Amino acid sequence: KTILGYKCEEIFFTENGSKNTIWVTNEIGNLQMPITPIQQNSFLDKSLNDKNYFAILFTTTDKNDKLISKIEVKSISKTTLDDSLFTPPSDYSKMDLSQVKFD
Repeated sequence: KTILGYKCEEIFFTENGSKNTIWVTNEIGNLQMPITPIQQNSFLDKSLNDKNYFAILFTTTDKNDKLISKIEVKSISKTTLDDSLFTPPSDYSKMDLSQVKFD
């Protein structure tokens, strides 16, 4: 399937009773999916973040195929960004989350 001019691959998985479909392309570059400590070693973590995938469409439905959520990229424009956008501000301080407990 082609979405926004990019050849995409469908990834389907079930998790916690929901059905999830993700259309991804490897023609753009990697988009790291945010993974919480609870999601570590989940399907998303294992299958997407280690590959050169960019998710363009992500839907979740319940067991009756009722749409629960939909995340969709509407447009993509390639541009060069200034390096200064990725420099931490002068008042930045690193936070150590190793002592935080997640329930």
